[in-house]
Amino acid sequence: MKHLIIRQATVADAVGIRDIFIETYGRDYPYSEMYDVRWLQRALADDAMLVLVAELRGRLVGTGWVFLGSGPFCDLIGEFGRLVVTPDMRRHGIGTRLFEARVTLTQPILHFGFVQARTVHPFAQRISEKCGFAPVGFLPSKSQFARRESLAVMVRLFGPARTLRRPRPRLTPEILPLARAALRNLHLSEDDIIVERETKGYHVDRAYSLEEWSEMRLPDLVELARDCNKPRRVYSRIPINYRIFRLHAAEAIYLLAKQGDALHGALGFVYDPGGRVLRIIELIGRNDGVIGFLLEMLNRFMAERLDVAYAEIIVSAYNPVLQRTMLDHGFFPVAYYPAYVMRSVERLDAVRLAKLRAPLEGGFELIPSVDDIYDIVLRNMEAAAIADRGQ
Repeated sequence: MKHLIIRQATVADAVGIRDIFIETYGRDYPYSEMYDVRWLQRALADDAMLVLVAELRGRLVGTGWVFLGSGPFCDLIGEFGRLVVTPDMRRHGIGTRLFEARVTLTQPILHFGFVQARTVHPFAQRISEKCGFAPVGFLPSKSQFARRESLAVMVRLFGPARTLRRPRPRLTPEILPLARAALRNLHLSEDDIIVERETKGYHVDRAYSLEEWSEMRLPDLVELARDCNKPRRVYSRIPINYRIFRLHAAEAIYLLAKQGDALHGALGFVYDPGGRVLRIIELIGRNDGVIGFLLEMLNRFMAERLDVAYAEIIVSAYNPVLQRTMLDHGFFPVAYYPAYVMRSVERLDAVRLAKLRAPLEGGFELIPSVDDIYDIVLRNMEAAAIADRGQ
């Protein structure tokens, strides 16, 4: 289009971006902050976000975002999201131009980029694939729009990510089919995977009592993190010291395992009551039994205290014991992330597992490469449901 301009957004564009979402979704977009002009102004001034807009004769007709990490813990990961074009301007290539511009601008500063594309239509999937992203996962019924929707996870590796990737992931058999498909889609070798067939999960030691986070526990939690958090069990893109000091702002909850007054373990999670999504962001303990105890308590917490439709965790692809533990607690593999996180001078693979506590809504429109991943995740979900009924 002759007069279309793709540019980086400024704080002055906050109202125009809000109007794009209103025109496209009404008031049904699940991330309500996109309707909050003050929040948008803060986001547009934040170095951890790249926001582009498409402008046609002074009117904003599209936007695309990249959520970047910040500081030394960002792992050079970027989430490509919020790609929206107003209904009257679709099918003019605006979405593709916004996506291509995002890739061009972020390619020098990223190693790992990912998209969580909607599956009620194939447009975001097609654009992502056209821009070099390949499917590595399928998140069943994760998002709440007018109804629950599933998301296709698509990844592109940038720069030296392939060279820095640590080989020989150690995986349980249940994760193997998804890992192989993801590696093939990203043109990475699957020959060096080590399959851990006899691995057992962490046992449950019930010799602890449970306590929820309180400010008085801050020194103990910091000490526990210092003593027990290497190597990381859970990947959440936010360092624990930042999470601890931003608990209230991030609406995080920590479950603490203790014996007497001594703190032995902690499980942190973020819960979105609107979307009914729970994400585990931390899991630390002084021994294996306390990890099993905390996960058992989380299952009880979800059943009795929270209305959770979808829970998830991202764990190391080199820790089959934790993988098996999550499988034993009803989680199943939904995505495999090659070269996901940076540790020292190498990038580590990760496994995303989920627990679905809501019906799987249908009505998918999937491109062929995503359909293959969906079939694998559906089998994983059905196997988890069968195992749960057998307990």
